[in-house]
Amino acid sequence: MKRAQRLLCICLLLVLASCNQALPLPEDLTGEQAATGDPSNPNSYENPIKNTQFEPAALYQYFLLNGALARFNVTTGEVTYLCDDPLCSHDEKSDCLFADVGFQFLVDDAKHVIWYVTDRDLVKYDFAKKKAQMLYTVSSGTDTESNGGASTSLSLGYYWYRDAYAKVFFRVDLETGAYEQLDPAYDIPAAYVDGRYYCTASGSPATEVYSLDASMQDKQSILEDCILYYVRFDHVTSQDSGYLTFSEWREGELVPCTYDLATHRKNTDKSVPKSGLTWGDYICYTQSAEEPRLMGECGLNGKIYNRTGGTVYRYNTATDQEEILFSNDDLVIGNPEIIGGYLVYDFGAFVNHELFHCPFWQTDAGGKLVIDVETGNYCVYFNTWDKTLSQY
Repeated sequence: MKRAQRLLCICLLLVLASCNQALPLPEDLTGEQAATGDPSNPNSYENPIKNTQFEPAALYQYFLLNGALARFNVTTGEVTYLCDDPLCSHDEKSDCLFADVGFQFLVDDAKHVIWYVTDRDLVKYDFAKKKAQMLYTVSSGTDTESNGGASTSLSLGYYWYRDAYAKVFFRVDLETGAYEQLDPAYDIPAAYVDGRYYCTASGSPATEVYSLDASMQDKQSILEDCILYYVRFDHVTSQDSGYLTFSEWREGELVPCTYDLATHRKNTDKSVPKSGLTWGDYICYTQSAEEPRLMGECGLNGKIYNRTGGTVYRYNTATDQEEILFSNDDLVIGNPEIIGGYLVYDFGAFVNHELFHCPFWQTDAGGKLVIDVETGNYCVYFNTWDKTLSQY
């Protein structure tokens, strides 16, 4: 009887919880149960916490749902397939345009256009006209097909294709479909500021950061003769403004570093500027928790820990102040993205592995966490849209 009363209280808490309240743990979930992979953890709640804080807006995060492209409205929590045909099954057996998108796609909501890459083709789809245009087919140009060493990207107005082994590098204009062959000695750029591209030398690890002009020529080295990991271009506004953040391998450990473009000085002090997703004067990021929390045990990957504590920090570059924006160690968050002032994270959950029928940790099976970067208000949406998941 008491157990039933406790479960009823938990359900009432979930229904009444506002967006800014912490998610309660079931009272009967102990640390030992979590360590054995007991599926009755908070990630298995089925009812989403409804959005009561955000004004509805057409702000979307795009992702693959059961192999087809879908979108998540960050202010309402609604998930819909891009295909608006009510009779479509949205799978490979249908004629759905968005069931063969692959993992590379780029959406421009203002232009109502999406670009996506299939196994061989670059496609532009106009939602207003409901028309697909083939911009480029890999085998039809002067390039050679990849032998497994290709790197590709949809960014900065182009589709980039680079194969270091075949010594092929080209880009395709996303608006015109124009093909341009590039010097294979250079790399796919990570940023474009004031008419110059910023690149990190390919390889693992990289050894150089450099810039190129708009035609991908005129190489100017920015940082070289280092062993670089996790290179980011933070607050870069020109060749001489902003800084690079990265980790450098030294004596068996990764040391956080920055390189100031104005002073050309490398800094390894622990007080180096924060690196993360930026919105206005804010930088949002996570960092390692002092005591990672054990969430359970995956049948294939072993024990799963919450290594960030589910904590998101916000650093104000104008005031030099750091504060906690969100914290809840029930959520193992990852894959952050900023969409119109909202910080969106996936969070994980244990699901039943289809083949091995054991608890399996999937990093996006739990749902999505949405945080307003300015106000700190947040909503947690549990994954009710993926019907193929078999949760414990």
